[in-house]
Amino acid sequence: MTSILIGAIAGGFLGWLYKHYNSETFECGLSKCRKCLYAHQPSGLNYAWLEPYYGKLLKVEYKEPAESGSWRDYTDEIWKIHCDVINHGENLVKSHMKAFVDPKTRFAKLRFTFRKDNRIYNMEPNLHFYELEKAYFEKHGICE
Repeated sequence: MTSILIGAIAGGFLGWLYKHYNSETFECGLSKCRKCLYAHQPSGLNYAWLEPYYGKLLKVEYKEPAESGSWRDYTDEIWKIHCDVINHGENLVKSHMKAFVDPKTRFAKLRFTFRKDNRIYNMEPNLHFYELEKAYFEKHGICE
């Protein structure tokens, strides 16, 4: 009887743990890419893979279409869309380069604002950004 009770408690705890770590905080809508939203959000990992090279990320802005008017801040809603429409698995580098970097194919421009060594600067993403992201995602099992 005691072993049944212990098993029920353990099963309940494991069920709660699974639900907690697979909640919407760590998933992106219908995306199969687990933890994508959390990895990008300022309240989450905030592009942790870029910080050693570029400094602390202060914000990400976008223009869509790429050559349109003013810069707009990425919001949680935009991050969810990003994770749902941009591949974060095997083709992460290629899909990001096509969507945001290659002037012939990009549908949006991104601008990152960093602080490094007490200097604040802006830059658009490049191949290195997405190679770092892919390596980080693979190392930490962020996308399946």
